Amino acid sequence: MFDRYSIPAHVMGDSIEGETIVINALTGAYYTLDSEASAVWSAITGPGTEVPSEDALDMLRALVDEGLLVGPPGVARTTDRPVFVKYTDMEELLLADPIHEVDDRGWPLLRQ
Repeated sequence: MFDRYSIPAHVMGDSIEGETIVINALTGAYYTLDSEASAVWSAITGPGTEVPSEDALDMLRALVDEGLLVGPPGVARTTDRPVFVKYTDMEELLLADPIHEVDDRGWPLLRQ
């Protein structure tokens, strides 16, 4: 099931001790996945990961809907169970171009 899903080039994520953080470089939003969604993410990024939830398909669809995964069309979500927490407080810094948008003071201070 997981081999039909892939991570777009503008999305990066890492799992450490069961917690996954994902960044969408196009929007500047970052996410923390819950433990079950982290298992789903690990199943896509690495071999041999067991997914403990029957809701795996719903979690995959939530990640596709948010643009964090690419998958087959036509799969509908069955619940609105939270899968991740979305943070937008660092969008300006994550979207900044540190070479072209800073002044003589340097990164992370953006040109006004």
